[in-house]
Amino acid sequence: MTQQQTANPIPCPTDIQSPDAGLLSLGNRLRKAWLAYTALGTLADGKAQDEAYATCKDIVEAIEAEPAYTLQGFAVKALAIQWCHMGEDCPIDLTQGEPQPCTDMRLANDILRGLLATRIKALEQAPGGGSSVSISKDQMDFRVYHYTDARWISLADDNYGIGYMQATENAGTQNDPIFEWENRGWLYRSGEKLASIDMMCRPTNNTEVADWEVIIAALTLNDPNRLYGSGVNADSQRTATVLSRFLFMASSEGGTGPYVTQPNRQYARRIDVDWVAPSDWSQIRIFGRPVRTGTASTRYAYPASFDMTTFPTPRN
Repeated sequence: MTQQQTANPIPCPTDIQSPDAGLLSLGNRLRKAWLAYTALGTLADGKAQDEAYATCKDIVEAIEAEPAYTLQGFAVKALAIQWCHMGEDCPIDLTQGEPQPCTDMRLANDILRGLLATRIKALEQAPGGGSSVSISKDQMDFRVYHYTDARWISLADDNYGIGYMQATENAGTQNDPIFEWENRGWLYRSGEKLASIDMMCRPTNNTEVADWEVIIAALTLNDPNRLYGSGVNADSQRTATVLSRFLFMASSEGGTGPYVTQPNRQYARRIDVDWVAPSDWSQIRIFGRPVRTGTASTRYAYPASFDMTTFPTPRN
């Protein structure tokens, strides 16, 4: 049986827009479990205390395993450390009373005390209320071609990049698109997080197209240092990972769907991606191909709008 944690845990608000949403949820679970544990008091039977303690311990281990990206997230980490120290109030002392602690331990104490003592202030509230989590919104709009051979179209053109309004770049007619090295998608630095992609469009302008298959993929360089030396000139020098693949109309992913296909009507989906770039110069690319019921003529998706929500890493 462990010692009784008695201090009141710091508040731990949630923010579904935060890149640390999962960590904040764990923080709230720990706060509630901790309060339930302390509510038992010393008169509770040992089994009930052990079970309540085990619940807190499991949550703390989950917090330990989850990376933090914001002050909110690090405040949750500090809460877990406070629990490990039997709930003692500030100041926590990681040096365990050493008369001349090392500089690194003094600094660690200072960081923890700052997070715990300032409590909600440490969560960096924005002037207008709510958290000031850094969010980047990047919207691009395209006219996507639905060719009669139902080929994949890359929204990243090999000559014009992602800024060209006409999406015509041929990515092949096979089951999976060709992830060509020449195309450059949305660039991401190491640690930046793509949270979601909002999609709104008229997926077809004619009944010859029954649906639109979409792939969201991440591409990373096997050796990013090639960009500073010999250069990149082959598909084999990149690794492609499909993050999401769905039919825009028939799927239920990112929307209520399936939708009834009607030409020249707008539909929307919000795709939760939750991808963190593993290295610099990583890319996000989007591909689409039509599900055709006729081949009389080229058809189109008008305009295909993609609004990407990214949580950048701090930059010097």
